[in-house]
Amino acid sequence: MLGKWALTLAAAAGLLAAGCKDKPPEAVSVKGKVQYQGGKPVVEMVLTFHPLDESNKNTRPVQITDKQGNFSIPCVKGRYKITMTAPPKGHAGGYAGGPSGGPVPGPENQSIYRDPEQTPWLVVVPENGKEDIVLTVK
Repeated sequence: MLGKWALTLAAAAGLLAAGCKDKPPEAVSVKGKVQYQGGKPVVEMVLTFHPLDESNKNTRPVQITDKQGNFSIPCVKGRYKITMTAPPKGHAGGYAGGPSGGPVPGPENQSIYRDPEQTPWLVVVPENGKEDIVLTVK
């Protein structure tokens, strides 16, 4: 009989310990726009959010900008460097600047936006999200 109680107590302790673990951080809404200097949208480009903090290290959100250069992506609170690349060939909406034109991000003028170390785009996502981000391609 004592063995049964010990087993029950061990199981209960295991459940309590599992319930006391830190919950993973919740994602919040992050919205913004990518544009060229002058305001022309950067369309159908892949944005990758590279985490810089311990709190968001297990995330790497990726989003493609729409035809107005907008993006909306769930992110965990923290700091991110953002890179931009063309979608892989065969992407349904086209790639490399999309239908609205604008300079194609290429090695000669915008390679810094493809490298997480060089990109000038740093975003801090607060606990309640962020909805006014403007990333400008110079």
